[in-house]
Amino acid sequence: MTQRQQYSQRIQQFAQQTEQFKKKSLALSLLRAACFSLLPIGLYQFYHHTSNLYWMALSAFGLVSFLALIRVHQALTAHLTLAETLYQINHDELQYLENHTTPPLTGEHVAPTLHDFAFDLDVFGEKSLFQFLNRAQTYIGQSHLAQALCHTRPVNEIQDRQNAVMECKDKLDWRQQIQASAFIAHDQQRDFQQLLHWSTTPIEKIPTWLRVYSYIGPVLFFITLGAWMFLPGDDNWKLCSAVFTINLMLFSLVLKIIKQQIPAAEKIHQQILHYSLLLQHIEGEQFQSAYMKSLQQQLQTPKGSASQQLKQLSNIFERMDSLHNLVGAALFNGAGLYHAHVLQALIQWKQQHATSLQLWLNVIGEVETIHSLANLAFNHPEFCFPTLGSQQEFEVTDLGHPLIAPQQRVCNSVSLQSHPFIILTGSNMSGKSTFLRTMGINMILASAGAPVCAQSARIHPLPMKVSMRLSDSLGDNESFFFAEVKKLKSIIDALKEGPCFVLLDEILRGTNSEDKRNGTILFLEQLIRHHAIGIIATHDLEVCRTTDHWPNYLRNCCFEVEIKNNDLVFDYKLRDGICQNKSASFLMKKMQII
Repeated sequence: MTQRQQYSQRIQQFAQQTEQFKKKSLALSLLRAACFSLLPIGLYQFYHHTSNLYWMALSAFGLVSFLALIRVHQALTAHLTLAETLYQINHDELQYLENHTTPPLTGEHVAPTLHDFAFDLDVFGEKSLFQFLNRAQTYIGQSHLAQALCHTRPVNEIQDRQNAVMECKDKLDWRQQIQASAFIAHDQQRDFQQLLHWSTTPIEKIPTWLRVYSYIGPVLFFITLGAWMFLPGDDNWKLCSAVFTINLMLFSLVLKIIKQQIPAAEKIHQQILHYSLLLQHIEGEQFQSAYMKSLQQQLQTPKGSASQQLKQLSNIFERMDSLHNLVGAALFNGAGLYHAHVLQALIQWKQQHATSLQLWLNVIGEVETIHSLANLAFNHPEFCFPTLGSQQEFEVTDLGHPLIAPQQRVCNSVSLQSHPFIILTGSNMSGKSTFLRTMGINMILASAGAPVCAQSARIHPLPMKVSMRLSDSLGDNESFFFAEVKKLKSIIDALKEGPCFVLLDEILRGTNSEDKRNGTILFLEQLIRHHAIGIIATHDLEVCRTTDHWPNYLRNCCFEVEIKNNDLVFDYKLRDGICQNKSASFLMKKMQII
């Protein structure tokens, strides 16, 4: 069954489930209204016509049934929301396969400010790699995906992640359950950061005397309340009121600690509960890959699973939310110092689990990242998982740019085995820059553990250094040319630390042609001395002659253009040699500029 067929089948499945849940929801709403109507009917009959306990029992039955149906309806609504979300997920994936549409998030909210290649290779932004890949719905998931696209890990770690992506590729139902649950959570960056900040703030304990009194105070209140209700004497009421007032006064001390110990985010308990449900999905799945098993192991604690601990924390924060009901808070705390006990439970949870909270949330982020990469592998079975080499290797067959639609994508085979560095020439619009980005994007995918857009590939993921797109900075009083020189220096500095994969597009454009030529050749020789691998694109044919001095390290490749029927024709196919044809004069004559 093809991917399109599976998505179409699941769309139909969840559409049917949605309709069924809507019908059940309507029936439950009517039944709930009927049960609620029994309450006033029974009370009316009991008080106005007869004192028969049958009518009181009927009212009680109606109330209990109504409350029970509320819980059932809430569970049904959750199932309905899940079915609707899964329907939309499969609909979006089918639209992606048929129309190459991408999710709306561009990743700019999680993009690093300064990076060696993210800006040059369109890793973030509109029509970016992040937008193409991302299926993470939580902020932590999107952050981890951004990190995976911006960092190169050791080969053994990449291999572990690659095995995890391979395993999760076919776990379509589990992956979409994760995605749907995360989408329903409606995770917000501000709430997430406030929760993490809360976990790192110092714990302010309740004073021992106040903690002891939190048990004595309720006992005193209920003793004095019983005395007032069942024993004669007006002083009993005064005594009960005094205890209630003292409890409230002491609660004001507790309230100060509470304000310091709870996040400012509203409805934080709901967010934590959704995190708990996500972790429950992760804990309950069976995995074979070492990486996914290691993530599961991080969710085990001596006192139970991480999902159980987060559910407990959610319950504590939900109980704490009753503070917003001023009347209820006054009654509960005046009578039993209720929130002092809730605060003590929160402090105990924080003492035991706060240091693990970020670890558990990071597991969610990693799983969503693996899901995004596995979704790419599922949607594109024609992509291949590269063999990960241990040397400076880059050898691919039919390499293409994954963001270009398959019907428009032109693939090329390229090897840096015998000649580690390529000098690439070609006229404007011939495909040089796109090919450089194709190389870079696929190196990013390989480094993340994802499949690459190629028929076969053997790649050694290396730190990548790119100079393709630069801008001047008025604020830093920095010219375009100086910004580029600084970028080139950073490349040499990185090569001194170890091998790098280097992509350069027409460097030193901010100076005269002779200075540019000499500077480019000298810089190219520096790259050779530091054993860089990669490609430099240039229009200067003199630079191409550098291969004569470094025949075992450099080779010339090009993209050619043909003039057919008084028009330029680009085939975007990589060839050996130096570009011979020129398009600038032809285009200017055709447009009657010259």
